[in-house]
Order: sequence, then structure tokens, then C-alpha cells
Amino acid sequence: MNITTLPAFELTGLHIHTTWHNNQAKNDLAKLWRRFYLEDVPEQLDFSLNDDVFLIYTDYHPNSEKGFSVWLGMQTDTEAPLPSGFRRLKIPELTYCQFEATSELVEDVKQLWNDIHAQEAALQRNYRFDLEIYPDGENAQILVSTNQ
Repeated sequence: MNITTLPAFELTGLHIHTTWHNNQAKNDLAKLWRRFYLEDVPEQLDFSLNDDVFLIYTDYHPNSEKGFSVWLGMQTDTEAPLPSGFRRLKIPELTYCQFEATSELVEDVKQLWNDIHAQEAALQRNYRFDLEIYPDGENAQILVSTNQ
């Protein structure tokens, strides 16, 4: 784990609100990823600043049954066009605990999240924005916002 600060950036992509109650998030996330690829979002966002794909968790509700928001998209310029059906999210400059997954396979990312949850208190998470970044088609990074 490393501590890093990311500058503010803007994401253009797809948005859902979900909950972990009754495994709803697992189903919703699978549908969101499917939509991302079926609608060829990277092609529609050909004006993105790079090829990194971001999955962002935010708007956490203290009552876990009321859920959280999930965004799936790419980093774009604030002046870029907004394609129909897409939304924008501004992520402020924040400090994160950064973790590296051994691959971008679902099992590896899930195991990394399990490891993160096991050390939650030490991480001083603030639950503002948590990011999964898929930079190269081979590995993944998870960044959890922290008060460190």
C-alpha cells in the first residue's frame, strides 16, 4: 500500500445507484460492465484523456441498505462534449491509499477488496471516493480515499 494524492479530474460515463443488500450490487455491477462494453463506451468517449477505465464508488449512505453510487467511465476534459445517455462526475483532489491487484481478473480485484476491508480501521477511510483503475488491460489499481 502506498499513500498518493490525485489531482482533481472529471469522469464521463455511466452511473447507477445500488446496495450490497441481497447481493444487489454484484448483479448491478455485472450489468453496468456489460452495458459499458455492449455500448462500446470507450469508442463513444474517443475524446478521453487516456485509455484508463475508472470504476468509482461514492455517495455512500451510512445505512448500507440505502447504498451508494457507482460510476464507470473515462477521464475527460471539462469542456468535452457530453454524449447522450452519459453523465459527468467531478472528483476533487484527494489523498488515497493505493493498492495493486495482480491482474484485472474479477477474482484478483475481489481478493484485493477483501484485503482492504480486513485493514479498514488502519486505513482511516473517509468513504468520499473509492476508485478501481484499469490502466492497461493487464492489471488494476484500487485507491480508497483516506484521512491519512
